[in-house]
Order: sequence, then C-alpha cells, then structure tokens
Amino acid sequence: MNTTHTPAPWSIEERTLYRGDEMIVDENGHFIAAIISMTGMGKTFLKEETDANAKLIAAAPQLLEALMNIVAQFDMIGSNQDEHAHLDDAIDIIARLAIEKATK
Repeated sequence: MNTTHTPAPWSIEERTLYRGDEMIVDENGHFIAAIISMTGMGKTFLKEETDANAKLIAAAPQLLEALMNIVAQFDMIGSNQDEHAHLDDAIDIIARLAIEKATK
C-alpha cells in the first residue's frame, strides 16, 4: 500500500487526556489521534459514540488496505463482465472516491 500515513496496526488506549478519553496509537504506542468525550458546541458525545468512533479510526488502515485490494482484484477481472456489472458503480464511484479521500 503506497500511503504516507502511520503504518498499521493502530489500537485504542484509554488515557487521561481531558476526561479519561481514548487515544489511537500505533504499534509502538505513539500518538495518532485523541477521541474526546465531552459536552459542548451543541453536541454531547456519549461514551458509546466515542467508543464507536475510536474503533472506526483504529480500523482505518486495515479498511483502506482492504478497499484497495478489492479495487485491484476488480481491475484484474475487468469491470465489463456481465457477471460483475452490478459492482461497477460501487467500485468505480464509491470505492475509488473513498480511497482518493483517504490518500490524496
């Protein structure tokens, strides 16, 4: 995978930053992002929502790699085959845009 983000795996650690919130760290424990539970700016971030956000962020490198592999496999089989035609929009529009958003 040719990206410049911190290599996977990422994991979640609970640390006291603001109010015992969660941090996303790399395999060496180096900081990547903080997920903060707080109330303010018109939004209350509940612990369940904070946990779900942390899990999604921690999984991001593996999700990107999986999506890139799916697109590469799809490109190898060819998008014009009738049996795979229903995947054209999902791969060409949704998957490629998501990859671009994550890598550009």
